[in-house]
Amino acid sequence: RLQELIISKRQKYLHDNAIKITPTMLSLMAKQCQDQILDISDACEIFVDIINHIKECEKNISAKCGIHVTFSEDAIDRILARHPLKQSAIHSLCETLATTFEYGFGLLQQKKGIDQVVIPVSGIDNPELYINDLVRNAFRE
Repeated sequence: RLQELIISKRQKYLHDNAIKITPTMLSLMAKQCQDQILDISDACEIFVDIINHIKECEKNISAKCGIHVTFSEDAIDRILARHPLKQSAIHSLCETLATTFEYGFGLLQQKKGIDQVVIPVSGIDNPELYINDLVRNAFRE
């Protein structure tokens, strides 16, 4: 019921803030409303702030690694599902990802001319394995 309410009352707000609502995100928003006894407007604002912070992290990783980096929708959902859902935790995750990916993305850019990467869920769950597989597969081709 909360999910329906979020869609009916806050879909325009989320759309105006360039947030694509996924089923997972909708479920997480509803859960946050229920667990923290939040108004749906407050929960939506929190999610907009967090997603904007994730987008800022994409820019920071891109700048550090020298390659345009974005997270897939599923990867963003995975980040949102992590606890605690706070900007500081997301910032820490993004710093770890940037450090883990920096050398591999640099190789891909310099040696293979790859200028953009979309990080999937596997890049969030196991960044070391993801970057190793990505580089290995790129150099096999």
